[in-house]
Amino acid sequence: MRESLVGRGVETVADGRGALVAMDGQRYGLTDLALIVAPEPTVRWPALVERHVTGLISSSVQSGPLSLDEVRDRLYPRLRSVADLPGPAPSYAPRPLPGVAELAAIDYPDHVSELLADETVERIGGWPVAREVAMANLRALPAMHQDTIRADDARADSDVHVLTTDDFFGPSRVLVLAETLAGIGIERPSYGVLVAVPNRHLLALHPLEGPGVVAALQVLARISTGEHDEKPGALSRHVYYVPATGAPAQQVTTFADDGTLSINVSGALAEAFAALGLLEG
Repeated sequence: MRESLVGRGVETVADGRGALVAMDGQRYGLTDLALIVAPEPTVRWPALVERHVTGLISSSVQSGPLSLDEVRDRLYPRLRSVADLPGPAPSYAPRPLPGVAELAAIDYPDHVSELLADETVERIGGWPVAREVAMANLRALPAMHQDTIRADDARADSDVHVLTTDDFFGPSRVLVLAETLAGIGIERPSYGVLVAVPNRHLLALHPLEGPGVVAALQVLARISTGEHDEKPGALSRHVYYVPATGAPAQQVTTFADDGTLSINVSGALAEAFAALGLLEG
C-alpha cells in the first residue's frame, strides 16, 4: 500500500498502530485492506490494493462539490468514529452517539467522500440545508435486511434485531430510529433502545421490554466487537443506549487496557432498568 501511495505522489510512514501517515497528517488505515485481501489469492492482491488506494485518495480530496445541486441526489449523513478521523471533527458535525460524529458525505460510484471541512459544507448551503437533503436521501434508501436473534430462548423480550445493507450508511439509520423500528414492526418502545453500530453495513437493535434485556446486552456486545474487528468499514465496538425520552444517547460498554469488556448500567439506562423492575432496592 505504501508503494501504491508513493506512485500517486504521497509519501507515508507507518505509525505502528495499523495506519500509514502522510506528511500532511492524513492517515490511511490498513485494517480494511487487510480484511479485503485476506481471503483472496495473493496473485490478486496488487489489483485489490490499487483499487483500495484509488478509493482512499478519491475520498480524501477536500475540494468538495461547488454547489448543492451538483450532489443533491448523492448526499447522505454518515457516522464515523471521531477517533478515526484524520483530524479534528468539523465544527458542523453533531454527535448522535458518544464519540461518533455525523458527517455530510457524497456517495460516488466507487467511494464515499466525507466533507471534513466546514467551508465545504458552507458551499453547499450550510449544514441545516445539507442535512435536510441528506436525511431525505437516507429515508429513500431501500430497507435493510432483518435477522432476529433470540438471546434467551425462554424469553421473547430478549430479541436482538440485526439489520444489514449493501450501502455504506447502515449505522446512519440510527438518525431515523423511530422509522427504522417501525419498519420492522416495533412502534414507540417505552423504555428506549440499545443499539450497536460496529461497521458501515450493520445496525443491531434491542428495544427494552423486560428481563430479556440482560441476555440481549451480552449478544449486542458480542456483535459490536466481532463485527467491528472482523469486517471492513469499522465504526464502533461499543453498545449504546438511546432513551425513549429523547435525552442524549449514552455509551453502555467500556474496555479496559487488557481488552476486558464491561457493561455499565447507570444514568438513563439504570432508570429504564428500574422502571422495568430489574434493579434491586
